[in-house]
Amino acid sequence: MRILQVGSSMPDDWGGIERYVTFLTGALAARGHEVALTAPAGSPLASRSTVSLIPLRVRQKYDLTACAAYLRLFRATNYDIVNTHFSPDYLVPAWAAKLAHQKGTVLTRHVAVPFRSNRARQYSRLYERFIGVSGATVASLTASGLDPNLCMRVDTGIPALKPKSSRHEAREKLGGDPDAFKVGIVGRLVPEKGHEVLMNAAMKGGFEVHVIGDGPLLSDLRYRFGRPEIRFHGRVPETADFMIGLDTVCVPSIWEEALGLVVLEAMSLGLPIIASNVGGIPEAVAHGSTGLLVPPGDPDALASSISRLKADRELALALGTQGQAVFLASRQPESMASQTEIVYQTMLG
Repeated sequence: MRILQVGSSMPDDWGGIERYVTFLTGALAARGHEVALTAPAGSPLASRSTVSLIPLRVRQKYDLTACAAYLRLFRATNYDIVNTHFSPDYLVPAWAAKLAHQKGTVLTRHVAVPFRSNRARQYSRLYERFIGVSGATVASLTASGLDPNLCMRVDTGIPALKPKSSRHEAREKLGGDPDAFKVGIVGRLVPEKGHEVLMNAAMKGGFEVHVIGDGPLLSDLRYRFGRPEIRFHGRVPETADFMIGLDTVCVPSIWEEALGLVVLEAMSLGLPIIASNVGGIPEAVAHGSTGLLVPPGDPDALASSISRLKADRELALALGTQGQAVFLASRQPESMASQTEIVYQTMLG
């Protein structure tokens, strides 16, 4: 297949969607497909791409200049599949594809939030298929009014993290009490990720919290929760070299998280996970099997689950081992690419 993956509205970030696109394009190319990627020149997505790069950028929702550029691209090259991943890429390249009579249009949704009804109607005229990165995301697509027969689930897959540090070296980097039970939260510091819930749980004592990542809440959280047992590491060069020193990874999201790549990263390292029972998280974190689930926004329940793993190290080890087995069996890029191929093939006949 000749496939175009669209990331032209991703100029600055290197977050979950950008990584998803990078992993997917590489895995599809490895399976023998001719894959190209549109992305802004010099962007993190462009610099990490391993496939043919077409430097295009969509700057706003109704970017007519970008629409014209895509129209020229589609008139020059007929793709079997055109797959968009992020707004405003959902509109501009799709308009151009429609004008150029380009078939095989696919929209991938990365959040478990329904579209507004008028937007869903517009997308239903522009796209032949819709991919949700979790069952919760597919449910949000159908809740938007999209045809359930056209909405398909593709489970996110990532490469396994490969730390260069030993667990002992990682715990030295984390600092604090070397014998403490170390709980990590990894990702952008924004309200929906639930950092404050974990901070409040930590106020009850009994464990250390290690905050890995940067974001707009960093200064406020440091000011309000600046205690020795809560350590802020900011953005680190190699996340795996810190995560491997943790005793558990916490994902206390307070919104309908589609999944969160940190869940899969922790699973790849064999770390037990304590996460909110929201969105697509329970599809990867099976309570009592690959992790523990807690109600969102409940610091008491979170503190109780952390204390449970601290007291029962055999349970913690079993959860991490089973999570790693599930990851290796079904949550790597090759599996994601295989499922994506199936969606694409439904359009090719």
